[in-house]
Amino acid sequence: MNAVNQYVDISKKWFDFQLKTGQEWFEAVKGLDQFAPNLFWSKSVEAYQQSVQGSLDAEIAGARIWFEDVVPVKDLPEPVVDMFNQMRGATDKVTEAQQTLADNWFKLLKQVDFNQTPLALVQEAQK
Repeated sequence: MNAVNQYVDISKKWFDFQLKTGQEWFEAVKGLDQFAPNLFWSKSVEAYQQSVQGSLDAEIAGARIWFEDVVPVKDLPEPVVDMFNQMRGATDKVTEAQQTLADNWFKLLKQVDFNQTPLALVQEAQK
């Protein structure tokens, strides 16, 4: 399979994953009899995290295809090879930073307690 076909395949898998995540989220929320803020929030964060992770995984796979299949052309001048190696190193660092940011973001989001929001408090008072 050539690099273009691999990239198209990864893009299709990413899109299918996004669709599946959204459908599962709607199914989970549809089953709620009443609004449960923490459950709704945790399901939303879970779906969002899966979506972001799927995007990061697709980005990593796309970069891997680029650097392992497209870039290794025979007889490239040494400065060009050095430039590609620098680009790969920079891409790895950016990907690592994105993963760290996403991990920390979702750790923070999971700490939110929606039982203390005004809507939840009003709903509790109406019981």
